[in-house]
Amino acid sequence: MQIVNKIFISGIPLSYCFTNKTRIPKILGIPEKQTIQRFSNKRKNEFLTGRWCVNKALDALGVNNFSPPCGDKGEPIWPGNVKGSISHSNNITGAVVSSDPGCRALGLDIESQVRKISPQAVLFFTNPDEIKLIETGEISANIIFSIKESVLKALSFYLDEKVFFDFFSVKLDDEKVKIGKYTLNLYSVKINNKQKKIPANITGGFFVVNYEIISFCLID
Repeated sequence: MQIVNKIFISGIPLSYCFTNKTRIPKILGIPEKQTIQRFSNKRKNEFLTGRWCVNKALDALGVNNFSPPCGDKGEPIWPGNVKGSISHSNNITGAVVSSDPGCRALGLDIESQVRKISPQAVLFFTNPDEIKLIETGEISANIIFSIKESVLKALSFYLDEKVFFDFFSVKLDDEKVKIGKYTLNLYSVKINNKQKKIPANITGGFFVVNYEIISFCLID
C-alpha cells in the first residue's frame, strides 16, 4: 500500500504519504546514516520508512531532493518554511508536510482502530459531550484519542518544547468531527501543569485505512 495525496486545509497546501511496507529513502545524509547505527532493526526500519514518506510527500509539493537532518533524538529538523510531522503504528508509517509560510506547525498521529481502550482510560482524555458521541456510536474513543495526540504533536512543535497538556482543553465540534473534519480555537491550554495562552487556530481531519486511524492537524 502507498498513499500520496495533496490537499488544502484553511487554504494552505499540504501533502501526505503513507505506506505499510519498509522503504528506503532515495536521499539520506551522512548524519542520518550515523544516527541510525545505534537503532534497533525495528526502529531503523521505522526511521528509514518515515524519511521515505517525507521525501514522497515533499515531492508532491514540488520540494525535491530534500531530507531533514536529525536532532539529538533522531527527530527531523525542519528548516525554513518546511514543516512536517511523522508517525507510525505497528502496520503503517506516514508523514505530512507543508512548505507554505502560513503553516506554523503540523501534527500527525496513527492509531489502531481495533485497539481496545478501557472505559476507565477513556475518562482521562474525553469530556462529557465526547463520551456521549462514543456511547451513541457516532465516533470511537480511538479516533478522539488520535485527534488529540495529533494536536499535542503540533503544539509541541509550535511551542518548541516537550508538551504534556490537559486533553480536556481540546473540545471537538461534534458535527464536524463526525464527517472527518474538525476546527479548534485554542486560546488557553493547561500545559505542563500551567495555564498557557496560545492564540492558535487548529484545523484538521482524519480517515481510516486498513483499520488504522490517521489524524492530522495544522496550526496557522
